Amino acid sequence: TLGRGGSDLTATLLARGLGAARVSLWKDVPGLLTADPRVVPDARVIPQLHAREAAELAYYGAKVLHPRALIPVTGRRIPVFVRPFAAADSPGTEVSERVGPGRNPVKALTAAGGQALLTVTGNGMLGVPGIAARTFGALHGRRISVSLISQASSEHSICFSVPQPLAEDAREGLEREFRGEMARGEIDGVEVSPDMATIAVVGLGMHGTPGIAAGVFSALAAGGINVVAIAQGSSELNISVVVEARQAAEAQRRVHAAFQLSRIAGGAVIQPERMEIVLLGFGQIGRALAVLIARVRRPALALTVAAVIDRSGFVFDPQGIGPRRLAALAADKRKGRRLAETSRGCAGTAEEAIAHIAGYALTRPVVVDLTADDTAAALEAALTHGMDLVLANKRPLAGRRAASESLWQTARARGRRILHEATVGAGLPIIDTYHKLTESGDRVERIEGLLSGTLGYVLTEVGDGVPFSRAVRSAMRLGYTEPDPREDLSGMDVGRKALILARLLGYRGELSRQAVESLVPKWGRTLPLSRFLERLAELDGGWKRRVEAARAQGTALRYVATVTPGKIAVGLKPVPLSSPLASIKGSDNQLVFTTARYKTNPLVIRGPGAGAEVTAAGVLNDILRLAGA
Repeated sequence: TLGRGGSDLTATLLARGLGAARVSLWKDVPGLLTADPRVVPDARVIPQLHAREAAELAYYGAKVLHPRALIPVTGRRIPVFVRPFAAADSPGTEVSERVGPGRNPVKALTAAGGQALLTVTGNGMLGVPGIAARTFGALHGRRISVSLISQASSEHSICFSVPQPLAEDAREGLEREFRGEMARGEIDGVEVSPDMATIAVVGLGMHGTPGIAAGVFSALAAGGINVVAIAQGSSELNISVVVEARQAAEAQRRVHAAFQLSRIAGGAVIQPERMEIVLLGFGQIGRALAVLIARVRRPALALTVAAVIDRSGFVFDPQGIGPRRLAALAADKRKGRRLAETSRGCAGTAEEAIAHIAGYALTRPVVVDLTADDTAAALEAALTHGMDLVLANKRPLAGRRAASESLWQTARARGRRILHEATVGAGLPIIDTYHKLTESGDRVERIEGLLSGTLGYVLTEVGDGVPFSRAVRSAMRLGYTEPDPREDLSGMDVGRKALILARLLGYRGELSRQAVESLVPKWGRTLPLSRFLERLAELDGGWKRRVEAARAQGTALRYVATVTPGKIAVGLKPVPLSSPLASIKGSDNQLVFTTARYKTNPLVIRGPGAGAEVTAAGVLNDILRLAGA
């Protein structure tokens, strides 16, 4: 075998002559890649290419396969496999006449450097037959091959690229051919632009797919890369652009990233209105949210649940998990089955689930944290992989200040957003109100009120004569509590909400135990949940006496949070029956904003503060805000 690709051509010639079923070409690379890995580090192996796609890539500089190597097997239904010596079991890349399934019209890109762009211009070219023929005839006479041609519809100019070492020879030939026209001023001259590169974006599925060219040019424009010339045939198999050679590497990286070619199923036109939701937590709120998402009907927005994650593992479908499948998963969860045990479920931690999902080409993934766990590591990973966050889970923002600030810093560095309305008021616009006040120039000095729909419900029931134990069990049944009601009764749930609000006001400290009054007796703090619930009735007598004592003083018991830029106080308070806080019944929340503007008559927000449906609605509102809907 002689020269570049000689062994490839020999193999395909023998395969044709022998009527072979397949050809394997063993290389020192893992297969044909989406780009040159020396330029685009996250380039990945392409599992399958059509022969025409492979030929285009080879012609424009992909050196793994010689352009002529596929000619002997064209139309013969003989697949060619490009596989690595180093990993004999690796499937590599299949090159065949088969058109692969999928929604990825762009398969790969490649670049041919060392090019010069020649341009012939002149008013005398308009409508004159034979100009193009004479142009390329002059080059043919000097045995100069042209790799790209671009001509304006006005016929005022024609440009093409040639190997740079042949550029001066090409100019000399053209000037000799058109010396008469140049002398008469009909042709202005021949301009040579050296140090150019041709970037070819290749994919059989580009034909008839709107937005491919726009995606290419938008990616280049975002990188400040000027397109000098453009060429695209009517087959739409290839879009070629000429850029300055010094920008060729960045151009490849930009286009590769724009079509997410480094990810599984990458290559599609990204539709900004599509948003994939990753539900971290699939309890009552998660299941309620899935139902609400399925009901969203917006002409400019397509919401889909792409994944659900619990402590056992996850279920993921990049095309979206349909309503029936979600309903089946919800039914399984109600029966106590873990996601990892369901059909097509995968075992793994939340971090492993996020890493797996991040390997796929999603349009606008949003992780929605509905757990009550410490999920900071998983959320950091999601932000790093370019996902936005919507939080109902308070822990990530109400833990140590350094950890909370790290999330915000990562979000800013990655250009991502974190919305967390439901962490404080379920469906109430508390965070939104704070931002609207401050953005309009106001200063929030104090926030006080009832931040627990659970404790509000329990204290209302107890105040009406219901035993404490029965009130807690009723709140659990209605979905008002965390999975372990001690999270609510300890006051730490309210404490975390208060800390989130305080940090908005500029509070720099941590949440101390002394700042939060717990309603859980010491003996119940370390018991297993089942044992705690068994002994809950022991507290009924004490609560009855507290309620009677408060009533005798003309007060009602309420669990109140107060935050300022310098202090947090959370605990049980007897409030006068004339106070607005005493009038709150059931699971409603009430928050009072005292600001520079609303000092004499504070701003009051009141409404439902607990329940799966209410919280899910608050989360959905944040999702829609992210989408700009």
